[in-house]
Amino acid sequence: MKWPEILFRLGQQIKKILEYIFIARNYVTVNLIGPPPKLFSVPDDLTIPQINTIPIFTKSLDIDSNIDWHLDLNSGRKFPLKFSKFINVRDTRLGSAKYVWEVNRLNFLLYFALQFSLTKNESFLTKIKGYITDWSEMNPYLLGINWYSNIEVNIRLIVFMFIWDIIDVNASCEKNKDFARFTNLIWIPLIYKHCKFSYSNPSKFSSANNHLISEGAGLFIASSYWHFHESGKWRNHSKNILEKEIIKQHSPNGVNLEQAAEYIQFISDFFFLSFIIDSKTNKSLSMDYKLRLEKIFEYIFNFTDSNCSFPRYGDEDDGHVVNFSFGDSILSNNFSSLLISGGILFNKNKYIDKAIEFDTKNKIIFGEMIKKTDKVGRNVPLQESKFYRNEGHFFIRNYTRSKLEVFIHVNVAPLGFLAIAAHGHSDALSFSMNIGGEEVFIDSGTYYYYSDPVWRQYFIGTLAHNTVRIDGQNQASSMGPLLWTDHYTPEIINSETNESCDIITATHDGYSKLGCQHIREYEYNKKTLTLHINDEIKVFDGKEHLIEIPLHLHPGIDVKKNNTSFQLLTKNQVEIDVKTDDTLTTTLVYGSENPILGWYSKGFYKKEKTNVIYSYKKINRDYKIKTSIIIGK
Repeated sequence: MKWPEILFRLGQQIKKILEYIFIARNYVTVNLIGPPPKLFSVPDDLTIPQINTIPIFTKSLDIDSNIDWHLDLNSGRKFPLKFSKFINVRDTRLGSAKYVWEVNRLNFLLYFALQFSLTKNESFLTKIKGYITDWSEMNPYLLGINWYSNIEVNIRLIVFMFIWDIIDVNASCEKNKDFARFTNLIWIPLIYKHCKFSYSNPSKFSSANNHLISEGAGLFIASSYWHFHESGKWRNHSKNILEKEIIKQHSPNGVNLEQAAEYIQFISDFFFLSFIIDSKTNKSLSMDYKLRLEKIFEYIFNFTDSNCSFPRYGDEDDGHVVNFSFGDSILSNNFSSLLISGGILFNKNKYIDKAIEFDTKNKIIFGEMIKKTDKVGRNVPLQESKFYRNEGHFFIRNYTRSKLEVFIHVNVAPLGFLAIAAHGHSDALSFSMNIGGEEVFIDSGTYYYYSDPVWRQYFIGTLAHNTVRIDGQNQASSMGPLLWTDHYTPEIINSETNESCDIITATHDGYSKLGCQHIREYEYNKKTLTLHINDEIKVFDGKEHLIEIPLHLHPGIDVKKNNTSFQLLTKNQVEIDVKTDDTLTTTLVYGSENPILGWYSKGFYKKEKTNVIYSYKKINRDYKIKTSIIIGK
């Protein structure tokens, strides 16, 4: 940390102590200056599944029972009800904060809100009132884990806004005096506390990544919707954050700089929802904001495959801002949802054609505009290769004779955003490949952040990615679960794309500390459907070095070994021949725990065994290695 950040952190510690000494658990009664506007309408023909539970990572939450707001569903342990900023959320003896926070985002209340809107059955209104009342009582201001993270506070604000609008609180209060008392005495003060917390606890310096975006979005949406005396000040403050961060945290081409692919849907939703609310209230966001938002949607279009799946790089934690899927795996594809949103917002039919299905979120947000738009027919557009050279992301595309899309992502991007690159992985020059929307060569995923340092280090490390590792070292130095030092610098030597082939040649300086350099060339022949991977290891110190090259396969891929050749078969019955360099020792590794190799995490807190084609060799001079992947037609 530099001195300005050190001074800021010291100031935060002093602020914690003062807040603890003068803690105010309840504010005086606050009132809204006029009722919020009605922004959305729930379509009469909307259908939602009947549910009693919702998934929380690997567990389920019973939404018809009492909820312990401080309980980790996974471990059964509870976080203490004490001053929030004195709680060590990384202490696994207390449980997993992620499990607790996922419940406390209160997304499940959207289910009751929709049911009330569709049926007018006041039992659903009673459910909402009961849960929010209980939450308010069990989470006094600044006490407990649910007042620890500003990102969680702001997500609740956005969820509260959608619930309020869907159930039409203005009309509900007129008809139900008991609900009116609850709204005025409990819900409005709770919303005010959330706004106050959001404004008073901004993320700065090395923590000013997606957290700062969430803080800007939550407070902006809340202060645009509910009018308190401070709302004007809050709105200007949060608007400035959004205007600045949409530019700062994205390239001019709309590529998010945090280098965490799944986070793109999360971050984009904050910016998109803020724009939608602003368009219906103050119309204050700038044209520059809108233009950069449009670029973000274009990147989402280019970086998703024919099944709206995305190439996984960096961290992912299955986070959503608002989630109307209620466990439905099809409707929970937020990249598909965003393509529909962007297609309607920017009049891009190609986005809508690519999307899987019109989802509940878009039906509510766009209402009548949905009816004027042709139904999603899965008329998936044929896309060409797209190179984001300045950002280091290359998307190779072409199609088999049976019209299956070959989609290859080559990663020559920096490690991550800001000094700590918190959510980046050490994956320079790695690649992944999907065929027909099916993962074949994979990024291993994330698994989790804090619970087990050994597994965390594996999943973020170089060996868990389809690139070269030297001497058992990562390309950068990991000093903790969300802290990188000694960042590498990637360099693109050459890139070209044409009708017959795509070529990317790049290097990085992550192994200069070992006296080595890794240079990799990807050459994809679109006629023969062959990917050649040419690695060159330069040795400057004359010492012996261990070279490792893993190729990680999705668990659904069948694989057979034949000397240095491997035959793969996908679920779509595509045959793939992998030819490794015969000067290397090559073996197939499946779910090894000592050392850890051959694991795949398809979601947060989830891991399973998978096959890895693993090659290695000791060298003491410059060395060239060739790998070929031939896709059956």
